Amino acid sequence: MNDYDNWNFWAWRKPTKKVQGGIKARAATFGESWWAARWLELMQSRSMNRLARGRSYARKGQITDFDVKAGKITGRIQGSAEEPYEVQVWYAAVPPKIREKIISQLRMRPIFSAKLLNRELPVEMEGLFRSNGAELFPLPTEIVAECDCPDAANPCKHIAAIFYLFSLQLETDPLLVLVFRGFDRDQLLKRVAVNLQIQPAEEPPDPLPADPRKFWRSFRPPQKRSFEHPRKNGLLLKQLGSFPLWRGEADFTKVLEAIYNSATNKAEELLSIL
Repeated sequence: MNDYDNWNFWAWRKPTKKVQGGIKARAATFGESWWAARWLELMQSRSMNRLARGRSYARKGQITDFDVKAGKITGRIQGSAEEPYEVQVWYAAVPPKIREKIISQLRMRPIFSAKLLNRELPVEMEGLFRSNGAELFPLPTEIVAECDCPDAANPCKHIAAIFYLFSLQLETDPLLVLVFRGFDRDQLLKRVAVNLQIQPAEEPPDPLPADPRKFWRSFRPPQKRSFEHPRKNGLLLKQLGSFPLWRGEADFTKVLEAIYNSATNKAEELLSIL
């Protein structure tokens, strides 16, 4: 064992520095949705030891920064060194002409558009991409990942941690994989929503009478009011996507959904006595 190997050996065994306010993966299991599971398939047949340590890093909140852009995922993971290690994952974005063809075909399939607007990824999307000469998810031989830690293995535990965190982000925001493939989220949703059928507006009420006596006699409040309880407040939160700056222990979506449900119940209670 030479001097470098000796240093490397002991460097890996230094205690990991704890992070205050790191990004934590709070899922009990990874890859619950089909799209998150497809992403994690990229790490199959890799070092099980490093994958396990990567999951541990993700769960402990060792990731200090995380960002997804067209063709690139970046992250910073605090290990045993003084400064966090930097991870970069590359995969060439879908060319603009192919992206345009895919969007045009999505607009012809309202069910696809509706699912995308509800932050769901139709399984048929993989076939749609392939029919246009592209892949929705990278092939294992095409994706490139690098980390500046001293571990020569790829993936190292820091790269694995970023992969696991991205899979968890995909669970609540599957459109991130389209962002990674080069699509502009806002433009995509705006364009696929155009061809969806819009519910017609209700008929306008009759105009109010100009005669004061008739005006005051024309309106009679109903004796009993009924209110439609929005049972799926979580759908509103899905439209917002993930909240990258959340550092609380509890799941951000579930925290807000509980608040919305409480506010809805209280509003219904107050309105029922008016």
